[in-house]
Amino acid sequence: MDDLSTPYIKQPRPGVIFERSNQGEQVILNSDLTVTIVKDGESRVTVPSFEQWDTWAVDAFDAMVGIAPHIKLGEVGLRMGENYEVRIMAARNCRSDYAA
Repeated sequence: MDDLSTPYIKQPRPGVIFERSNQGEQVILNSDLTVTIVKDGESRVTVPSFEQWDTWAVDAFDAMVGIAPHIKLGEVGLRMGENYEVRIMAARNCRSDYAA
């Protein structure tokens, strides 16, 4: 696990999953596991599906490794990106076990 590509992010915002500068959107995790999405001064609270969480994890990973520079990660987004990276590494190792 020492080869994770997680960059050092100075003081990520707690509770924030990420901010998309190109869409003017901020996604915030609430304590009851709902998500508040703030866009154009309006906010809405939603309960994301598993597919939405997975999409956000991929977006967080892309931002973490520099593929999506328009996404600024918060504390939660950083953890989501790290967890997604671990999932990718585990899947790759599992496939190599089958190939051997």
